[in-house]
Amino acid sequence: MEISIKAGLAHINTFMHPQVLVADQSGQEDQFFIDAIKAKAGDIGVAVIGLPSSAVEKMMWIATLDSNSLKRKIPSR
Repeated sequence: MEISIKAGLAHINTFMHPQVLVADQSGQEDQFFIDAIKAKAGDIGVAVIGLPSSAVEKMMWIATLDSNSLKRKIPSR
């Protein structure tokens, strides 16, 4: 299943070039799904925002962020 999730995210990245992924981390999703999303997001350089179950009613702040705020910052070496 993880391979399918990673492949799907690769296709999404090819066509949509997301700046960030917002994932439910309230325990409703299977752990393999969350792990695969985090792993593939790291591979393609996309930030993941994990939301707890109480975040749904407090999500209005996300609409105020621009795409530069959501980009994954990769530290220089």
